[in-house]
Amino acid sequence: MRVVDQSWLSLLEPAPTVTAASGGGTVIEVSLPGDPFTGVYRVRVRLGDTAGVTIFQIKAGDDTSEVRIDGSAN
Repeated sequence: MRVVDQSWLSLLEPAPTVTAASGGGTVIEVSLPGDPFTGVYRVRVRLGDTAGVTIFQIKAGDDTSEVRIDGSAN
């Protein structure tokens, strides 16, 4: 994911924080992998144990967004 300004330029600050808002998931890592993905944050998550939607909340500065991942049982 990228944090961008109003001109869609990538920002390194404020760095995003990611939390599991519901569904039993966990955040494993938020990192900046660097070249060739300059300005792109990598977020590794683990979904909850039961099938269904897991919601992750992303916060960067005053802005907040949600990502919903629908996990299914195999």
